Amino acid sequence: MDDLINRLPTIPRPGMVDAALEYNLEDELGGNLLIFARESYRGDTGWDLYDKSIKSKWGARCTCTACGDDFWAGWLPGGGITMFVGEDGTAYDGLPDKGGDIDVVAYPDGDTAICPCCLAEVKVSHRKNLKNGRTHRIMAGSVEIVGDITVVMSWMITRRVDVWGCWDVETEPAGAVAILPGRKLRRYTHMARNGYGSSYMLPDWKLISGRDDPFQIKYYSHEANFGKKFGAWMWTDVPDLTGTTGEKTGLAEYIKAGGTWPVVYLHLWQQRPAVENLLKCGWTRMIVDRIDDETIAAAQYGGRCKIPETDDLADWDLVKPREMLCMTKEEIRHGKDWNWSADTAALWNEAFVYGICGTGCATYFNDMILKYGLENVNLFVGTATDGYELPDFSKIDAYLEKQYRKFDLPRRTGFSMYIDYLKELEDLIETPQNDEIWPRDLRAAHDRLFAAKKLKEDVSSTANFEALAQKWSALEWSDGEICILLPRCNNDLVSEGHTLHHCVGGYGKTHLMGHLVLFVRHARRPERSWYTLNIDTTGKSPHRIQLHGYGNEWANGKTLHIPQRVLDFCDKWEAEILAPVFASVKAEEAKQQKQKKKGAA
Repeated sequence: MDDLINRLPTIPRPGMVDAALEYNLEDELGGNLLIFARESYRGDTGWDLYDKSIKSKWGARCTCTACGDDFWAGWLPGGGITMFVGEDGTAYDGLPDKGGDIDVVAYPDGDTAICPCCLAEVKVSHRKNLKNGRTHRIMAGSVEIVGDITVVMSWMITRRVDVWGCWDVETEPAGAVAILPGRKLRRYTHMARNGYGSSYMLPDWKLISGRDDPFQIKYYSHEANFGKKFGAWMWTDVPDLTGTTGEKTGLAEYIKAGGTWPVVYLHLWQQRPAVENLLKCGWTRMIVDRIDDETIAAAQYGGRCKIPETDDLADWDLVKPREMLCMTKEEIRHGKDWNWSADTAALWNEAFVYGICGTGCATYFNDMILKYGLENVNLFVGTATDGYELPDFSKIDAYLEKQYRKFDLPRRTGFSMYIDYLKELEDLIETPQNDEIWPRDLRAAHDRLFAAKKLKEDVSSTANFEALAQKWSALEWSDGEICILLPRCNNDLVSEGHTLHHCVGGYGKTHLMGHLVLFVRHARRPERSWYTLNIDTTGKSPHRIQLHGYGNEWANGKTLHIPQRVLDFCDKWEAEILAPVFASVKAEEAKQQKQKKKGAA
């Protein structure tokens, strides 16, 4: 055991680097380039260079890094190339002339083209942009066996290209975490960091103390935001761990299920060894999801995830999966095919703890999720745990089937509409009658109820909306094409729900409690309803609850789709606006709370 440091590998097993290059070449490791530069062109043969009768012209001498061949293309003023492209999309080398039957296509610097020599997809890049070369790096992870010790290895794969298009690939050991007997972990490093945050390799392995995770250390790579990234690509070729210290950890199952944070998983296993039992019976996605979510969220706020929060996923005082998840043996056996996410597993656990569901109901619970969607089932459970009296799920299901047949009310839209209707009804009437609980026409009854609510909206409610909008005003933002806005009164929510035919009109209370409703709209027509975004700001980090448009993406018997540009806008807004604004608001709240306590003392 003491000489383990001398037996740690410094060269990866055969196949790992090839697999890493194949999987990550285009996105993480730079892909292949078509390097070009403007040069004087007289012809393709050596004699043309000395023929004074041939008038020279500007062309682009190109090098494809995929095949290494050189060829000529047209020069595009401002930076780029032009090539002949046939009707079948095939590109041809040579300087294009004006006119002719073959189209001439321009490829600006940074665009993607097809190499006419090897037909590879390459990124057009001016030679001057490479300057002293370009370096792409990726952390790769693997599981190795040293004697009877299981070791999680991290490797730094570096791919450099020079100004002439020659690639060089280098792989160096970065870190190692050994699993020792007694559920202990021992850490080693082959990579150190200087005072400027850059990393460099050590000549030998070094034993380190602490709980640091090599996979959460940021490192340089050309394509990353601000040149820094973290995380790793995990090689799923895990050796047989039988008879090693990693045999009873569930590590192999975690990695083969897509897990990419093995050290975080091992910390979880140290705290909750029964997690191995869940993974080995196929319940993997919920663990992979939770570790992914918490590790990435921690990185967004400049921290690192040590042990993910999993109290809401299972009863960790027990060891048998059916007891941990409150299911029958049959449900555990077939339930792995349901592929439950962490959010779904947490919702099931909440429903069981509050007595909404019992042992043996997991299959029906899953069927309701497939039929009505996770958001609607979450709405049902959340409403019940908030203290509202709701009919049994089965009765609601039968009622909504009748609404669908008689009034063509889509099932998912009808579900959320009915829950919001019942909540508002209970707030207005202490003991509603049966015909009020089960209205003949749900849509009409819902609209009547919320129209009456709109008329009763008071001044204090408007003031609360205005105060909340002021508090989160920095969330309002536009990229020039799409903008995001906050409601200024409950009427804004009612109007939004009426226009888009969904149930946001009943979200006034939850909005004021921190489940923010925001309007996603065209920047040129901010007054026109388009999409509605719901964000939970009550936890340690903000969390998207839902994003919906007209009819919750269901109209005239067809499923609608949210445009990709809207999804991209919301993702960008959450990363660049929501995250820093949330941190700022929470910091100000903590400051005010501290001052309040100090004043009271």
